[in-house]
Amino acid sequence: MLRTAKFLDDNDFFTFNMYNEMSDDPEENLWNILKGGEGEANNDAFLWDAMKDRQCLTYLSEEIGDFPSLLRNMSLNVEHDLRPFYSYNRQTTSRGHCTADGKVDFHEHIENWRNALLHVKKRCHFSMHYMKTHTKHRSEHLSLIDTELRMSLEALKEDGLFENTAFVLLSSRGNPLQVEDELFTARVEERSPLLSVKLPEKFLRKHYYSKLYLDINVNRLVSTRDVGMTLMDIAKMDFGGAPASKQVDELGGASLLQVAHAVYRSCDDAKIPPRLCLCMDEKTLLSKRYTNETAEFRQLFEYSKTEILKNECLQNVTEAPQHHTLNILSLNAMVQQGVRQENDWKEARLIHHDLGMSYVDIVVMVYPVPRSADIQTVKFTAQVRFRKGAKEEIEPIGVPFISWVNQRCHARRVDQYCEMCHYNNLISP
Repeated sequence: MLRTAKFLDDNDFFTFNMYNEMSDDPEENLWNILKGGEGEANNDAFLWDAMKDRQCLTYLSEEIGDFPSLLRNMSLNVEHDLRPFYSYNRQTTSRGHCTADGKVDFHEHIENWRNALLHVKKRCHFSMHYMKTHTKHRSEHLSLIDTELRMSLEALKEDGLFENTAFVLLSSRGNPLQVEDELFTARVEERSPLLSVKLPEKFLRKHYYSKLYLDINVNRLVSTRDVGMTLMDIAKMDFGGAPASKQVDELGGASLLQVAHAVYRSCDDAKIPPRLCLCMDEKTLLSKRYTNETAEFRQLFEYSKTEILKNECLQNVTEAPQHHTLNILSLNAMVQQGVRQENDWKEARLIHHDLGMSYVDIVVMVYPVPRSADIQTVKFTAQVRFRKGAKEEIEPIGVPFISWVNQRCHARRVDQYCEMCHYNNLISP
């Protein structure tokens, strides 16, 4: 969905890079989110119930196909429940992907959702459109949604809804494997869902700490429970204070609007099962082989030094204290093997073989050109990442980023340091 992805990027959506689901069942994950991250703990508290308590209109739209309804046969206390309409439409007028009058049916469903929003744009409202019919078994059908979804978002923006409405695009997992695919990227993609959030600028200005937390959390490990708690906060408009760290640890999650999750948050911390965890593990024994005396370490160090010193305000790069080896990282064996059920791992581990893809990090110390205003020697550590393939080739990925600095500096990447921290040019002309 390239067109939609570009629209999200161009319009300041918060797209979370490390969203990791807690269950292999897509409907269980979504159910957890709709319950505000509490799962079955409270059988009455859906997101739309919180909105109705604030006298908001509610609109639920779910495509009904040859599978049970996500919301089962529950009688929902909402103003507009389109499930009966879609069920009738599929049984009587739908022909494959098309309606009787020749329209693509889920294009019509998106249009219905868009028109409903435009009709109530001046009222407090909650709407959800859940699409599954045509992507359940054929993930390539997502491309048919791309243009229509982008056009709908553009229409909603032009009509002013981005000024007072929160939008959340959420998908369960990525493309499923269609064949016995052993590509490293395929193993990651099949477990990589989408989470992208757009909040009104007025809201972000009023709740500036929430904006700060979102900015941080887009690059932190985020779980299904975190997402549910975040949406429940928005539904209730309740930002009464961050929970205590002990409470976060007990729940294994917290609202992304109220807590900045830790850099080193693990799947254990977030209560994500190992077989679903996309965080890479450090191969400690393998890392210890690549000391600063090895050719591999020296090669990556010299490359990193050359790249970093392309920035004019930086004058020297040395080995970082306490970082005298390379860090070798890899996906856990269950993800590489494609194991989705914990019970299958006992058998799969006997035939497990590594996919041959790993990542290599090197950490170096960087010294900027001294300034007369400096009261101490300014320095920071930079981390550079490389990808190592099955054929032992090593290639750099991304850009060097700052992992620690001994002065106040908001730059995240090395190429931002000179402008943002050394010259203090926070606003470019």
